[in-house]
Amino acid sequence: MNQTEQSRHIDFEGVHNFRDLGGIATAHAVTQFGVLYRSDRLSGFTKNDHRAFCELGIATVIDMRVADERNKAPNCLPQDPLVKQITREFWPQHTVRMISDINAGKLDQTGARAAMLKQYGALATDHLPDYRAVIDDLLSHSCTPSVFHCTSGKDRTGMVAAIILLAIGVPQDAVIADYVLTDGRVAKVDIFGRHVNPNVIEVVMAATPDYIQAAIDAMVSSYGSIEAYLTNGIRLNRQKREDLRALLFT
Repeated sequence: MNQTEQSRHIDFEGVHNFRDLGGIATAHAVTQFGVLYRSDRLSGFTKNDHRAFCELGIATVIDMRVADERNKAPNCLPQDPLVKQITREFWPQHTVRMISDINAGKLDQTGARAAMLKQYGALATDHLPDYRAVIDDLLSHSCTPSVFHCTSGKDRTGMVAAIILLAIGVPQDAVIADYVLTDGRVAKVDIFGRHVNPNVIEVVMAATPDYIQAAIDAMVSSYGSIEAYLTNGIRLNRQKREDLRALLFT
């Protein structure tokens, strides 16, 4: 990990996968720090974390978790009336079946990896209105600095981050590199049975290049190109693309 990648991580005591989308290079510019952040659940914030969070000046928190996730681990944010909280809940459609099969002992490591690749392909195409809504929120007046998050900050959060970065012209290898920074920073979740092989869990909770590559491949196979996916799938018109660039490059 280089110095820029290290500086992007915000080291909280109770949140493990919080980082800045600044410092990522395109052919013409580098994304600025302090505008957009991505994270795992914010339920573990300590008092020291509250102080550090407030210093970031975040105006909006966008939570993509469903009600059951939020009820099990409600965000523990500072009592700051200036922080707007938005819920944009959705659940990856293949996750329930995959977790059920894992808990039933039907998937070994190879099967779990195949299931994850399938899930990421589906993530790219099954939740277009959800990604669109989050991006519209981020472009709303006085919304930034913002943080968007799910439970682990890996799948749903990883997809939103990838779409934003692709939309502003970040090369695919840099998009993948951002995703991979999550690997090893995913906190334990309580969706697996006690008897499940930990090596299988490790496959599911990993953030490997081929997972996000499967999503990118699905974008291209479904729409013909990344540009067509962004335009016709996510419905990011020229103005929204320019607004995203202005947000992250100005």
